[in-house]
Amino acid sequence: MDADDISLPTRLAKQLAFMKQNPDVGILGTQIVPIGSACHGSSLALPCTHEKLFPAMMKGKHGLAHSSVMIDADRLKSIGGYWSLRLIDDWDMMLRMGETARLANLGEVLVHYRVHSGSLNGTSMMRMHRSIAYAVDRARRRQTDQSPISYEEFSQALDNAPFIKRCAEQMHVFALAQYRLAVAERCGGKKIAGTFRLVLSALCSPQRTIERVGRMLSSVLQHATSDSSSTTTIGSNASLPENAALTSCASSAHTKTETRSLS
Repeated sequence: MDADDISLPTRLAKQLAFMKQNPDVGILGTQIVPIGSACHGSSLALPCTHEKLFPAMMKGKHGLAHSSVMIDADRLKSIGGYWSLRLIDDWDMMLRMGETARLANLGEVLVHYRVHSGSLNGTSMMRMHRSIAYAVDRARRRQTDQSPISYEEFSQALDNAPFIKRCAEQMHVFALAQYRLAVAERCGGKKIAGTFRLVLSALCSPQRTIERVGRMLSSVLQHATSDSSSTTTIGSNASLPENAALTSCASSAHTKTETRSLS
């Protein structure tokens, strides 16, 4: 986590309890929301199960928020820990962990991460994009018993790719940069500028936009299902002693408040 990110008070306890109950999990993250000087954004609606997480990360898509993860130390040592190579160390480590253990996310928002528009530019986004792509390439080579290549060789191959592929890569990185700038601007109170960048990002990368909308809709449906279950549970407490019913309702209300106020 960066110094200005926020971890909610219950985060570590909830993650520790989950990992004790699920010893096959090597890395456990949480849902996160961006925050700025004016407001916070909405949850990224990250997948929660290994079956969805690992394939997504193998495609270079966001699956685990590194600032939110709890890691099994013994498993981390067994896979060799983090790399010394800059930027790709976390993605590479999470993929290596996913090859030997399960990855998971809690469905609750337990981390706020600070977004700054000044820290984002095309050069840094391209370097990050290629670092993730290289980590994925190394994972694929491990899984197919192929020899690894250096980052320089990998990057040179992309530079020498056909013109259409190079344009597609540039467009993807541009769309990603615009999306992150849009989030930073909207959280910083620049709603109009942020909305314009969101539209621009959607036009440049419609497939990613569709996937983001799909994740958001799935998250909304999950919350709706959770609300229905909570209502049923509270209703069933009518036959309990008055104090017990009040305690149950208060606990449920606290959980909802903590989650909804951040999502």
